[in-house]
Amino acid sequence: MNDKNCEPAQGEAGKPMTKEMVADFMSIAPRTVESWVQQGILPKPTVIGRRAYWHPKAIHTWLNSRLPAPDSQTLDIGGADLALPAPTASPKAKKPGRPRSALPACVTAKPPKSRSTK
Repeated sequence: MNDKNCEPAQGEAGKPMTKEMVADFMSIAPRTVESWVQQGILPKPTVIGRRAYWHPKAIHTWLNSRLPAPDSQTLDIGGADLALPAPTASPKAKKPGRPRSALPACVTAKPPKSRSTK
């Protein structure tokens, strides 16, 4: 696959893709591929014998149409256009753990130093 867009690499351009290959390519479960085909999300495969195959170009074209362009500010999810929030500077991350201000004063106060008597 090329880095610029979702196009098949030179050697894989004509090799039919099975359900498992499509699932692996998109990092989803094979059952999700079946569900998406039934729901009309993914294009229907061509059945040859007992196996279902997709042409790689069909999968890559479908994926290119579903993924937003890098400069796009809307995201199409299930037919609904959602506006992406404007990028903002991320605040400095707080350290993990329990916030100290939530503890009662008796817990956060240091115990007095004991003097040893000799």
